[in-house]
Order: sequence, then C-alpha cells, then structure tokens
Amino acid sequence: MPSLYELKVLFSQESGGEQFLAWYSGIKATNPQPYGTRLLAELFQWLGSGRDADLKKRDAVVKVWTEALPSSSRGYFAAACLSKGKGDEVSARANQKKARELLDSDEDIFLDNITRQKIKGTATLSLTAN
Repeated sequence: MPSLYELKVLFSQESGGEQFLAWYSGIKATNPQPYGTRLLAELFQWLGSGRDADLKKRDAVVKVWTEALPSSSRGYFAAACLSKGKGDEVSARANQKKARELLDSDEDIFLDNITRQKIKGTATLSLTAN
C-alpha cells in the first residue's frame, strides 16, 4: 500500500488520479479500506495547494474516500467542497447534508471539535440558505 509520500509522487503526475482509482479498483475486494480519513484529508489538502487546478485529482481522492469510508463525515464534507469548486450546488448541498447527518456518529479519532464545528456550521448554513 503506497504511503502518503508515494501518493504525493503519484499525484504529481498528470494521470495520478486515474492511476489512484485504478489501484483502488484492483484492491478494494480484498482491502476495502486501505486508508483512514487522516491520510486522505492530508492528500486532499495537499492537492488543493495549487496542485490540482482542474479538480480531477481531488475528485479521485473523494471517490475513494466516500466509497472506502462511507461513514466519514469529513469525506462527504470534502466532496461538498469539491462540488462547490466545480459549480455544482446540487451535489454540494447533498454532500453537505450527508456530512451533517454522519457527523454525530463519526468515530474518526482525528476529527477534532474545531473540524466538527466547521462541518456543522458550514453545512447548516448552506442547507438553510435557500
């Protein structure tokens, strides 16, 4: 299983997102949760620092994140942020709603109170805006 460093090297390539999806597709039958939310959050944030202008690489991370860890509030919050970046408000709202629904039962030990409040506040504000 690639480390965070190895994933960063992979995602430094133009086809990194596609390669990541292909790798996950090949192992998910035997290892459906190869990574935890902490690594995926770090990778998503790293890609967001000017390394993914067209959002395709972060899209690959979010696809694996929400499939491998369907109870991850942070995964759906990342998906909502990505959807907003793409201009897809319907998907953004759906993902914010899902993130909000999962928040209280999310057992991610790295999901601190500050992040919980950010997800809760952002999702609540967005969902009540219209």
